[in-house]
This record gives sequence, C-alpha cells and structure tokens, in this order.
Amino acid sequence: MPTQERVGVETSAPTTNGFTLIAKIKPGQADALREAVVANAKNLGDPEGAIAQVGTVHFVRVAILPGDYFMFTSHFDGDAEAYLDDFFSFTKGAQGFDAVLRYCEDWPGPNDREGFFDFWKSHQVPEILLGSAYPGVTVKEIKKALRIRRNVEAVLEDFQ
Repeated sequence: MPTQERVGVETSAPTTNGFTLIAKIKPGQADALREAVVANAKNLGDPEGAIAQVGTVHFVRVAILPGDYFMFTSHFDGDAEAYLDDFFSFTKGAQGFDAVLRYCEDWPGPNDREGFFDFWKSHQVPEILLGSAYPGVTVKEIKKALRIRRNVEAVLEDFQ
C-alpha cells in the first residue's frame, strides 16, 4: 500500500483506519454499477453479511464520482491487511464484491486472492488526515456500550 505520513496525534489506543478506493468504471457501465449497488445495499445491514461478520467496520460509503469513477470508503478497526483479508474471506473469495466491481476496469474477478489484494492496493487513495470523535473506540466496544444502554433503559422502565 502506498505509505504517506498522516497528520494527527498518535495514541496507544486501538487504531481506527480508513480505506478509500477509487476505480474507473468501464465505459457505459455506470448505470449497471449503480443498479448493482442498490440491489446489494440490503447486505449492508444483514447480520449474516460480510460487514457484520468482519466485525470491525464502523461505516461504508459508496459513490459514483464525476467522470465515471467508483468510490468505496470505510473506517474500520485494525490494519488494512487484516481488513482486506477478512473481506476476501467473508465475501466467499470476493464474490460479494464481484457483483459491483465487475463494472470497474482492472477488477480481476472473484476467487483470486492475489488479484483482489492487488486491485484494492493499486486503487487505494492515500489519506493525509483521519479524524475520529472517539479515537481508539472499537466497533466491539460501541456495540457493548449500546447493549448496556438498552439494558439500563429496560431496568429503568421497570421502575416507572
């Protein structure tokens, strides 16, 4: 991956990282890509889907940029290598990504681990700044806090 010094304060807390990929959409395929994204959007909230199974993803954003470029960006806990490896595994050899990325130039197709990593790394946009309102707080910790909150609210309702 391209390395570039990030502006910010280093902490010993668990690291939240970002990943932005921009790939050129094949000529005449922007509408098909948009339809594929919409058709697969339900998978984002699926408790059995890749994002839930990976368990480190804070958010994902997908857009089509002017000039017919596809953009995928996300924030996640841990390092990019483990993140990409998890996504390859939990999308059954990138088959989940193939539904959308097949409309992008250079996409190697599913079941090609090396091609998958090469595609993501060669289309990665290096960041120069990554900010967080809650640095070092993991997805697991956020889910735990929300679970505790729901439980406390349920107990308080019993006393009303």
